[in-house]
Amino acid sequence: MRERKRLGEILVEAKEITPEQLGFALEEQKKEKGNKRLGEVLIEKGFMTERKILQTLERQLGYPYEFLGNKDISPEAVKLVDIKLAERYTLMPIKKEGMRLTIAMNDPTNFYAVDDVRMMSGCDISVVIAEKSEIQQCINKYYGVRGRIGDAVTQMTQEAGGLATAGRGPKV
Repeated sequence: MRERKRLGEILVEAKEITPEQLGFALEEQKKEKGNKRLGEVLIEKGFMTERKILQTLERQLGYPYEFLGNKDISPEAVKLVDIKLAERYTLMPIKKEGMRLTIAMNDPTNFYAVDDVRMMSGCDISVVIAEKSEIQQCINKYYGVRGRIGDAVTQMTQEAGGLATAGRGPKV
């Protein structure tokens, strides 16, 4: 297992940002009450670009960077991860080889996301990093309307089934 370091520590150690910039960004993040990740704040404040953050994570943590623009995504991999999970964590399953599922993430330090995908898919997980916009485009393309409609239909069916069985009781 890789050593758990926070993004800010990694960027300061790599001399990509100063400790003062990190402190400022963390204060700004607190004002957002956890609604923004540190990387988003660093990008907004102009301290870093997304690509630079990802390149630093690639070097420091050893996660390979993947350009998803023209990548062939395995439908088998997509079926293993629910759209809600993909959207919640901004991740995209890209290939399955045996019992290993490779996912593209924007934040490879989010171990909760990796654990959730592992539990949902039943596979060992390999992580690659990719830009957030590319991941979101892949989610829209590969899950698309079908994924959202399928999810809504499943939910409606479950709710309707619950109502139908709730009305079936002994007649008095």
